[in-house]
Amino acid sequence: MGVPAFFKWLRRRFPKSVWDAAESEDARGAAEPGDVDWTGANPSGFEVDCLYLDMNGVIHACTHPQDRPAPPDQPAMMREICAYVDKLATIARPRRLLVLAIDGVAPRAKMNQQRARRFLAAKEAGLRSSARRKAADEWRALGLPVPEGSGSAAFDHTVITPGTEFMAAVSHALRAHVCARVASHPAWRALTVVLSDASEPGEGEHKIMEYVRTARASAGYDSTQTHVVYGLDADLVLLGLASHEPRWALLREWVPTEKERERASCSICGRAGHGPAACPLGALRAPGASSERVAPLVAHRPFLWLSLWVLREYLEHALRPSAARLPPARADAGAADDAARAPGARARAEPARAPFSLDAALDDLVALSFLAGNDFLPHLPGLEVHSGGMDELLRALGRARAQAAADVADARRSRDEQRRVKAEAAGGPLLVRGELQRAALCAVVEQLAGAEERLLERAAQRASRADAARGAGAARGRAADARPLAPNAAEALGAAAFDERVHGELEALLRAEANADDALAAAPDAGSADDAHGGAGARARAAWYASSLGARFAAQPGAVRALSLAYVRGLAWVSGYYYVGVPSWAWHFAYHYAPFAADIAHALRELSDEAFGALAGAASFELGVPFAPLAQLMAVLPPASAHCVPRAYQPLLSAADSPLAAWYPRTLSLDLRGCTQLWQGVARLPFIDADRLLAELDAVRTELLPTELARNAHQPAVVIASASSALAALAAEALHGARARGARGVPVGFELGLPIVGELRACAQSSPPGAIVLTLALPALPRERLAFGALPGASAPARVLTLDDVAGCVEETPRWAAGTVGDGRGTVTLAGAARGSGAGGKRRRRDGARGGARGAAAAGGAAQAQRTAQRRVSSPLVGGVVGGGGALFGFSLG
Repeated sequence: MGVPAFFKWLRRRFPKSVWDAAESEDARGAAEPGDVDWTGANPSGFEVDCLYLDMNGVIHACTHPQDRPAPPDQPAMMREICAYVDKLATIARPRRLLVLAIDGVAPRAKMNQQRARRFLAAKEAGLRSSARRKAADEWRALGLPVPEGSGSAAFDHTVITPGTEFMAAVSHALRAHVCARVASHPAWRALTVVLSDASEPGEGEHKIMEYVRTARASAGYDSTQTHVVYGLDADLVLLGLASHEPRWALLREWVPTEKERERASCSICGRAGHGPAACPLGALRAPGASSERVAPLVAHRPFLWLSLWVLREYLEHALRPSAARLPPARADAGAADDAARAPGARARAEPARAPFSLDAALDDLVALSFLAGNDFLPHLPGLEVHSGGMDELLRALGRARAQAAADVADARRSRDEQRRVKAEAAGGPLLVRGELQRAALCAVVEQLAGAEERLLERAAQRASRADAARGAGAARGRAADARPLAPNAAEALGAAAFDERVHGELEALLRAEANADDALAAAPDAGSADDAHGGAGARARAAWYASSLGARFAAQPGAVRALSLAYVRGLAWVSGYYYVGVPSWAWHFAYHYAPFAADIAHALRELSDEAFGALAGAASFELGVPFAPLAQLMAVLPPASAHCVPRAYQPLLSAADSPLAAWYPRTLSLDLRGCTQLWQGVARLPFIDADRLLAELDAVRTELLPTELARNAHQPAVVIASASSALAALAAEALHGARARGARGVPVGFELGLPIVGELRACAQSSPPGAIVLTLALPALPRERLAFGALPGASAPARVLTLDDVAGCVEETPRWAAGTVGDGRGTVTLAGAARGSGAGGKRRRRDGARGGARGAAAAGGAAQAQRTAQRRVSSPLVGGVVGGGGALFGFSLG
């Protein structure tokens, strides 16, 4: 899931970074993706060295698809999963390495979110069952036969969790499929394949990043190779930016936005909201529809590329303080300074500039995104990406950097060295080698605190609109139900029509659920929450804390400070997770809501740098060990999914008298304020007591079956290659020598001409004919050995943005930092024009999107240089930078 709505924000702001994935004619005409010989050139226009598949997206899409009938049984699901892997490989065409990464046991910080999702899914399944019963009653009243089994045996996708029999079957199927491919397929024979299944701890995308970090820190790494990651999670974008690899792209399915769905009109049933391919009464869901019938249609669903090298090009222009206005063709970064020193130039007091660092600016962007919420931390109140949260964060960062620049200038004039050092720290980078910096973070949240009242007012308006939308949705639903079907829909009456009716009843139940649970009673004004740093604002915050976290929390002295410090520690944990690896398997944020920015700023101001290091420094976390797979199952599943756990554990999960019953409530408390969908709500579940859980599981461990004990063990990834590959020849000789020396395995690396690093060991299972299967263990690298930032020799592909693309990107900036900060002589004026928001800006963005990412860079010339110079002078984002980090969205001194 990652950061909700982040991809949508990127696509809107930086349109040329996304374009359709091309497929060759033979791929489009093939009956099965595995039949395609993709040894030829990539039709997308660039070659891929390494392809990484975040496999959970594949598994979900193939087991309970939204656009076609679900596979009828588990073997059919396995076939669809393997075919989808073939499809993705055919589109990306990797030449050296393919990594299949399935979610293993997650850090405890992620388990809270997994638990909430699964409890919500169980609630929705219950509502769906009620909807089916109601639809069946209506069908019988009309004298129609209720279709047998229609919708009654829905796949319980909670089995897509480490430790289940289903995930063991997925691992077995993928291993067999990859072995068959490398033994016989011409393109696969050239690949080295790493399969990390659910038995290896870690989320899929973070196992991928662990491999990339290890590779980048290893001798002989090729920094010019191209990486592609498949997955829908928005945090893959942020992880790609955090890698600082210049040749990085994402591959993902096209998913229509809500507006795109609303604009569609179905030619089959005549109703709005979907097209014929998704019509429940159409060919895909008509009686007798099968996975074989719809496979050709599904095989050609559109895919998108998100090019991070084009996105980085956009961001370099948008984030560079003053030289961002230079043309896309490389320009002298010192030109602006030369102009300032020219005869007749107006003298101005300006802070010293550090060289702009794109790596540091991208790290700032990644760190800012944490405040907008992710899988580990809730978003700050009123700050959500889909309602302008990222823009608000960038505005706050711009204002913080501007204020720091003014403070530096004043300190230099007054020769106050201590103040200058403090101001430069406040204007410095948010992250240094993956660690949060207190002064810079404090400066940003202080600016957010100043905008908090406006943000909350806007959030309240959104909540009112959500309430109105739910009412309007109910009215539209009633009207749609009353509208007769289009003539050609009558042919599809039967099971498909019944499913359509069930869907309508489910929507009605979901709307009723949202309306019933929407408003949590606002608690009376509580008198805690540090009135000294907010007055009336503090009282309003206390009332919000009381309504969200309970009156007992709001009345408890020091509770808000504890919440704020826990959130800061959470920001540090997420930073480490993105840049280094799991800081602690046991840490988690034990609250359902984030604190206000004002309270975070107050807590940070009270901390010394030493105290901040003890709270949020890398050394403050103890790594610990991950849960066993069956323990994670018990930690995240609701009672309705008791069938997924071993029989010995089921009473602990589902019995009313279970010693763990308090952590498995039968009713779910949902906060749906401002939500239009059930999944958007906050599931207010009790946090599992890990010690108590593990103790109870240990007491019944002897009752586990041998197969269950096998599923409860952590296992390393496996490497699969053709038996005729260089890896197979090397491994056979090296492992024989290692056994003779009594060693467990043999280290391998890029210097041997292989695309993998780590230690290879013999696999317990024998290799099938034509393939070799080994286990792979990655070395545990200390932070000091990791490479932060771009590597020497790394180079991005040729630039593609034109002057109009850049102007649209920069000028769209919606008043990033309007206003004035400072106090007199060092005042910094922040421009507020948003010229791209008018008709001209919209036209530029539309033209840029139409051009696609293949647009050539603009040609040189005097006219172009003049336009560039005009943009540099007139842009609202002109300015400087203090410290070593580079300012986002600059400022001008006046």
